[in-house]
Amino acid sequence: MSFRTRVFVLAGAIGCTILLHCSEARIAKKGDHVKVHYVIRVPDGQVYDSSKTNEPLGFVVGSEQVLAGIDAAVAGMKEGRQTTIQVPPEKAYGQRQDQLVTTVARSNIPASITLEVGKTLGFTPQGGNRLLFTVLSFNADSVILDGNHPLAGREVAIDLELLEVIPGEEPAD
Repeated sequence: MSFRTRVFVLAGAIGCTILLHCSEARIAKKGDHVKVHYVIRVPDGQVYDSSKTNEPLGFVVGSEQVLAGIDAAVAGMKEGRQTTIQVPPEKAYGQRQDQLVTTVARSNIPASITLEVGKTLGFTPQGGNRLLFTVLSFNADSVILDGNHPLAGREVAIDLELLEVIPGEEPAD
């Protein structure tokens, strides 16, 4: 854990110098680079995602690089602290959008792909970013795909541990 260290010099009556080191945890603010560990849980308590077995998540506070709920919780948090937050859909993975559910002809999906309800299929349009769809249902003629995030429309609980704060420049608004 990284801490800002303040050194105080105390002069003794006999002319000796004593160095006293005091650590003060940094408080994360907009523009700071931070590293956090997180655990995202769905309402029944099941873990959806966690950084605990991987590298911590690094991001710049206030830069919209992470879920809005995480960004807001970390701003003002002290380095070394842990918290659990309840995050509504609009600050997590968004509300479900019906227009992201689509029906495609089965012939548009390569025959080499075995379809299963709940399976995630990836598609990269020419010159675009990779899109993920969940198979909702299928038959011999068509496949119904859902482009919503699996947690769209759901509140999540997120355990956060702020591991490190590296001062940055506060972005201009």
